[in-house]
This record gives sequence, structure tokens and C-alpha cells, in this order.
Amino acid sequence: VQNNGDGFNAVALMYYHATDDTFTENKSKPTNLLPARMGVASVECSVQGAFYRHVPEVRLFFDEQITVKDESMHDFFPVVSSNHISTVEALKKCLPYLETTDINSSDGDVKNTTITIKLNDPRGIQVEGHVNAITSNYYSTDVHEVVVQIVSKGKDFKNKERMRARRGVTSMPISPARFSFYGGTHENDDERSVLSDVCEEDTTDVSVDGNNIMATTIATGTYSNKNNTDKHDMAKEKPIPDDIETSKADTEEFKMHSNMAFAENRVSSSEPEVDRNCHLEVQGWLPSQQKEALILLPGLGNSMKKSLKCFGQFIAMTKLSEHIYPIIFGWPTASVITYRYACSAANDKRTVEHFLQLVEGLAASGIRRVHFLSHSMGGMSLIAALTNEDDGDKGHSRVSNCFHLCPGFEDEREEKENRMICKSIILLNPDYPLKAFVGRAFASMRRICDHITVVGDRNDHVLYYSSIVNGICNRWGHKNPVDLINGTPEQEENRRRFRFEKRAGKELASLVLPSNNNTSWKNPKLLLAQPSITSGVSIKLSKQWLDIDVIDTTNLDVNFDSVRHSAYNTNPSLVKDLEDIIISGRRAKNRPSLLHREGNIYSYNHVPSFVT
Repeated sequence: VQNNGDGFNAVALMYYHATDDTFTENKSKPTNLLPARMGVASVECSVQGAFYRHVPEVRLFFDEQITVKDESMHDFFPVVSSNHISTVEALKKCLPYLETTDINSSDGDVKNTTITIKLNDPRGIQVEGHVNAITSNYYSTDVHEVVVQIVSKGKDFKNKERMRARRGVTSMPISPARFSFYGGTHENDDERSVLSDVCEEDTTDVSVDGNNIMATTIATGTYSNKNNTDKHDMAKEKPIPDDIETSKADTEEFKMHSNMAFAENRVSSSEPEVDRNCHLEVQGWLPSQQKEALILLPGLGNSMKKSLKCFGQFIAMTKLSEHIYPIIFGWPTASVITYRYACSAANDKRTVEHFLQLVEGLAASGIRRVHFLSHSMGGMSLIAALTNEDDGDKGHSRVSNCFHLCPGFEDEREEKENRMICKSIILLNPDYPLKAFVGRAFASMRRICDHITVVGDRNDHVLYYSSIVNGICNRWGHKNPVDLINGTPEQEENRRRFRFEKRAGKELASLVLPSNNNTSWKNPKLLLAQPSITSGVSIKLSKQWLDIDVIDTTNLDVNFDSVRHSAYNTNPSLVKDLEDIIISGRRAKNRPSLLHREGNIYSYNHVPSFVT
């Protein structure tokens, strides 16, 4: 930050350039016959004060050409040089550049102030961002209790520590809040499982967020009691173990009642003094030593340099670089005048093979959690990788087979421990046919990810013109890739006429289960994943909403371009909400920045710019 208040932030981004385009320009007719390139770039961005025209500015650290792992694909990727490296070797060179912050260092500034505990997964209890201290797994089936401690490291706390050390007193943090999930042993018969007493029928997350534990309000910090005269409260105080000596002036204990309606101060009857410099720790769980990966698939007509600028601005406006590896997958995005060529390139086998190499390379590098973020036509490339049936494994593509299946889909294939977890899929203004999305694409994504978000705008001009262009191309006989057709190619040929082809990113109210007997929806387990979304309105309208979060940005009017198609890196409401999705993993119904409208549709709690 400069003296005049102007602030800049430089972030490191990794890219996988799976196209024959140059770094700065795209070819009108897209191709990807040559081996891909991987590299790391530094992107300097304005983040506060005056935003300068010459930034974002991109500077390359290095760029390497990689080899093709699958020999069967050498016909698609002719070898032009023997001086190539593998994807895993390239990742070993790239990832250290992205280690800008050690989020797990005991001396670091980044501490957990939010702990999310998930209960509904058959694989076991999951503490977001943590692994079990004994098994080193993200899930645990043998846990009956999760203990969250509020630990203070403020100045007053350190001074008290010195005084206690002189007296030979052992240090002890604030007593923890205990969550018993499987009906463990309790002191009182009235106390029962937090899951049965607290969670509503459709609630599956228990969140500890700064000053709040679900409905229980506690002020996190170190408490001191100056006027403790309540002998009745003192009589009810639990005995302190013999191996720990502590002073009531230094520690407080909070008892979580069975209905979780409040937390009472069990020692002090006066207003406590709070030290806000504190964080949360989970006993028996360790912060994951491995960052997660966030892979962006850009939209139509974006060169790699332009994609780095846009994605870099988004990362620079958040704290995501402390938690994730930001990666761009550059596919042949072509240009506006060759729109249908770009559709074919997004669904091409070579593009899918490149994407598979990147995903498998991340898995081999030890990364276990991945987020996918696509913009506009980038969603076509992502969905094609998840639906391409090239291995005969009950319809799952090789990319999908790199990930664990979601609960309810486990019997579709044999699960393996070394598979990755797809934490979230975010589709920004997806330029994808509505019928194909509902009839086929959603089922493919939902198998591996239970947190899918579609961000759209009902006034998106780009998607409006896309509907018209696709209708004209259909009339002229320009064939769509099979994955974008709702039916068979023969049926598509018989419907050769102009028709307004609706796009998923604009028709937000139409993201509901199909009423016909499409073969993609014969799996009843997919339908069982829907009940948490339904509401009184949806039942009244006889709609079955897709199990996704639909975010309507139509009413946002700050930092939006005139075509209302790309604002994920500039609009503050959208930037912070996307950051919340990736870091906390909370669904839309649990994010305070959103207002529920109908079914699975939400909008931002935002005041228009004209209101003063």
C-alpha cells in the first residue's frame, strides 16, 4: 500500500496451455495438435485506491512444454521435440512458486476463525480443512465427539502466561465447546445428540463461526472475572483435573445445552472482558498440510494472457492464495466469428485428454481436493470432460474416475482410497444448452460433487445472442457436438430449423428436473439427493428443483459491463461470495450475503447504487 492509499497485490498463477494459440493471441480456427505447455506467471493487480489502467500486468516466471502420457494419444499429439517433461515434473516446478503463504505454520498470521463440521457423509465425519490426527484421512467413522477449542494468543494472554509460568502453573486455553454426534455418554439424561436436537431436517452442517456456534452465541477470547460472587454457579463448577492447575481469572468454560439455544458463562456472573486475538482449534484433527486446487476454465475468445489478467484480479481481491493453488486450463477458445468451432474444440477428445493429464498430475502430486470454476463456454469444456464415455465404466469418464463418488452413487463403481474429492463446481454465466444441461450435464457433475453453483443473469446479452446464433447454425446444418444435443443426432437432424436455443446461464428459473422420462434420470438415487432444496413454493408449483445453488445477479449494478456477462473478478458482492464458497464450502442457504427467492434460486442482499 502506497502513502496515497493506492494498493497493489501480486499473485502467482499456474497455467496449462492446451492449445496451439500463442500466449497473447487466439487463432480464429482453434486447434490443439501440439503438446501442451505449463508455466507460472506473476500478475500484479490494483486492489484499492486508484485502479491504474496498466494493471493487471503479467510477467512469466517460466514456460515448459510437456509430454503426452497416454501413448494411444500420440496420433493426436505428434512429438515435435524430445526435450519435454512430464506433467508431474512440470507440477513439481510450478507448485513451489504458488507457496506464497504457509497457512499451517504456527507462526503464521492465518488462523481458523471458522470451523465447519459435516455430518451427512456416509464416509464419516468431516472437519473442513482438517485431517484426522490418527488416520490422516479427511473422513472418520470412529469419531463420537468433536472438540473445538477457542485459543487466545493476545498480548494480555501472553502477559498472564508469563505470570503463570513464574508460579509454575500449566497453560490452559479456554475450555472447549463439545459436539457429540453419535449419542455418546452424557452427564445428564436430558442431553442428546447435537445432530438430533439442533439440526433441522435438512441441515447437515454444524458451523462454528467466529463469535457464534450455530445458535449458541459466545464471545471468543480470553475472559477475566473481577466480581465473581455467585456461589451457586461456583458450586456447579466441574472439578478441574489434578494434572492441570488454572485460575478462574484466566479460563472460562461454556456448556453447550442440548437445545443449543444459548451458552452460559459458568463462572462469571458479570460482563467478561474479551481479547479478540484468538482462533479455533479442533482436538484430534490437524490442519491439512496440502492446499486445494482451484482450476479455472475461461470462456470464448480469451487468450492465455487475458485469462491470467482476469483470474489474477479475482485472486488478488481475495485471500484464496493462502488456501488454494490457482490454476488456469487454457483450451482452444477461438473467437466470436468462429463460435461453433469453439464449441467443437471444447468437446474435442484432445481437449479432454489434456484436461485428464492435468487432473491426474495434480493427484500424483499429492493434491486431494479440487474446485472447478468455469466462465461462459468454459463450462462446455468442463462438462465434456465429465461426460465423455471413453472407458466404459458405467458411463463415467476417465476424469470422473479420478474423484470419489458422492453419497448415494457409491455402487456405480468400485471406490478407491486414492481418489480425489471434488469440493465444488462453480459455473459462471454458463453458455450451455438448457435442455442438455438439465437432461445430461447435471447428472454427470452431481455424481462427483454435491456442491454445484450456477451464477447467472436474466439480462445477460451475450447469452441472448448466443441463443440466436445457435438457432441460426442449427438451421444451416452446422452440427453441434453430441454432448450438447438433447437426444440423438438423428433426432437433431430431423429438427433442422431455426429455434431459439435457451442457455442455462440465462434461464435460471428453468433449472428443474425434467418432466419426461429421459434416460439420464432413471437412477433413483439422483432424485433422492433433492429434498433439501424443496420449499413450500416449489411444492405448490409442482417443480422438482435441481440440487444446485442458483445465484441470480440480475439486480447487481456495480462493476458490471454493459453486456452483463463477466463480473466475477470485479463485483465485490460476487467476489466475496465466491471466496466464501471455496474456503468455507457453505451452501447458499447458509451464506448470510444471500436472500432465498424460490426453490434453489438466491439473490444477493445488495442495495442498488441509486439508493442513498
